[in-house]
Amino acid sequence: MSEKRVWLGLLPPDDPTKAEGLVTAALQSERLIDITSAPARWGGLMRGTDAKLSTFGGQEVENAMDANHAMTLIHAELVQTLSSIGRDYIDVLFLTVRNELKKHQIDGALKALGSAKSEGAIRQLGLYAESKDAAGVLQQGEFDIVMVPNNPLHPNLWNELQIDTTGDRPLLASCRTLNWGGGRAFSDDISLIQSQIATKAHFGNVLVGVRSAEEVKIAIDAEGAQPDPVVDRLLEEAAKRRSRHS
Repeated sequence: MSEKRVWLGLLPPDDPTKAEGLVTAALQSERLIDITSAPARWGGLMRGTDAKLSTFGGQEVENAMDANHAMTLIHAELVQTLSSIGRDYIDVLFLTVRNELKKHQIDGALKALGSAKSEGAIRQLGLYAESKDAAGVLQQGEFDIVMVPNNPLHPNLWNELQIDTTGDRPLLASCRTLNWGGGRAFSDDISLIQSQIATKAHFGNVLVGVRSAEEVKIAIDAEGAQPDPVVDRLLEEAAKRRSRHS
C-alpha cells in the first residue's frame, strides 16, 4: 500500500488545543492516518483533504444473532464512519477479531465487507487479529492487509495464524506498537521509543499512536533508524512485567 512503513494513529492530545497541530503534522507526513479514536473529530479537521484514512471496526459482529444481523451491524458502522469523515469511501477498514466468531457471524461480516469494497466504499480491506481465534476469518476472507498487536502478549501470533506474505497474493504485514493499547504518551526517552518503532518497521508496516506534532516527528524519524534488538527486547520484557502486575 505504501513504501512509508510508519503509519500514524491519531490519539486525543492531553491538551485539546494541540489537536489541530497534530492533524496538520499528520497530513504533511503523507502517511496512512488512522482515525478510530475519534472519527468525527479527526474527520472534521481533515475535510477537503485527500489523506489516506483507516479505521478499525466490526467488534459488535461477535454479538450478531444471524448473518443478516452481522451484515446490518457492519453496514451501520460503515455508514456512520463515512458520515463522520464526509466521504463516500474509507481507504482501509480493519475488521477487528478479538474472539472466535460463529459461522453465521463470519459469513455475514465478510459478505457485507465484500459488497462495500466492490461498490468502492472500502478501498482496501484489513484484518486486525487480536488472537489466533481470527484464523477462521483469515482463511475465508479476501484481505489486503493483516495486522497483529505484535506485543509481548502475542509474540508468536504471526506463526500461529500462518500468514503468507510471499505467495501469489501476498498479504501486507503490519502491527501496532506497544504504546498503542494503553494510549500512553511517548516516554521522555525518545531513543527507546524510536528503537522500538524502528524494529517493528524493519519487520513490516507499523501503526504508531501519536498525540502531538512532536510525536509525529519522532515516529517518522524512527523509520530510518537502525533497529536495536537488545533495547527492543528490554522494552518488551518491561511491558510483560507491567501486564502481570496490572
